[in-house]
Amino acid sequence: MAFRFPQIKHQIYPKTFLKDVHIVFEYGKVNPTDEKVARVCSFYENHFGLEIDDIDRTKGNGISVFSGDDTVRFSFDWDSCALIMRTPAYKSFGFAKPLLEIILEYFSLIGVNDVKGVLMWKYNELKYELDGVGNASMVLKGVFSDVLLNENMTDDDIKAMRSLTRWEKTVDFDDVDDKGSLLTFEFGFKSEKPDQLKGVVALKTMIMSSADAVAVSSLDGLLNSFNSTLDDAFHWCVKNEIINEMKKEL
Repeated sequence: MAFRFPQIKHQIYPKTFLKDVHIVFEYGKVNPTDEKVARVCSFYENHFGLEIDDIDRTKGNGISVFSGDDTVRFSFDWDSCALIMRTPAYKSFGFAKPLLEIILEYFSLIGVNDVKGVLMWKYNELKYELDGVGNASMVLKGVFSDVLLNENMTDDDIKAMRSLTRWEKTVDFDDVDDKGSLLTFEFGFKSEKPDQLKGVVALKTMIMSSADAVAVSSLDGLLNSFNSTLDDAFHWCVKNEIINEMKKEL
């Protein structure tokens, strides 16, 4: 896996604009045999204290569980599962490791050896407030790197956003080596009022595997690579001033 973004040294910053991290796995419909249903029911009770006597095999598991503060959420089904982690609990990818072990156990119980789709995204949100002058396009220029904006922002984009309370741009980047993955930026703003003087700048960086199948035994390495790439992409697409702000103690 190789993208155009320079590799950066991993750091945990005191201040972050990260809101949540999503990891999604898709693997095709699993045949819910009696044995698998019994295993899954025991799995829910052992890990989450859920007492489930039976599961609707036609509609699937459809079970979502989350922590008391809703900073961790699991979703399990016969054809997909997902892990959602939110700040402030999530500070680095190390936080995800024991949670992903639970998903790997689930795969083992239902007989999933390969997944057909792997997706990870990180969503960042930065509040802004202008002092009575300007508009959201000025804020975007103060947040995002010149290379991102110069390569992807058109005159039509700048003209269109002036009259909007919400604007978003999607940009895709292919893996430059083997086309085995795709990275997407979704960036823009959401303002509270039409004058755009107050609102948030939003950035979603998303990476997905386009391989036909990924072995479950390879997921740890793939997700580590995904996480590093998303970190590299974040540093590439924001200004150094944003990174310096993240280094400040709270």
